[in-house]
Amino acid sequence: MSATGVAQEAPVSTLDPVVVQTPWSAGVVANNGIGIFATGAVRTSQSAAMANAFGWNILTGGVISTYGDNLMVDNASNVGALTSFPGGKQ
Repeated sequence: MSATGVAQEAPVSTLDPVVVQTPWSAGVVANNGIGIFATGAVRTSQSAAMANAFGWNILTGGVISTYGDNLMVDNASNVGALTSFPGGKQ
């Protein structure tokens, strides 16, 4: 189990996450402490976060925008609310 599966951060975090550039698409994060961690902006589609302690964790200044086609299942908890991506899929 790693600390964080996918992270997008604004300057500094107390965690030691894997930092990725957004958007994040067609990926799987499973069996982590945090599946998707955001203190910055993340856009996700066709992705899965499952069996994590937290499926997602959105802190102040963070946002996870979704196209609504992700699988978020069997996560123990979540922090914050996902945002529907304006404009939808094309």
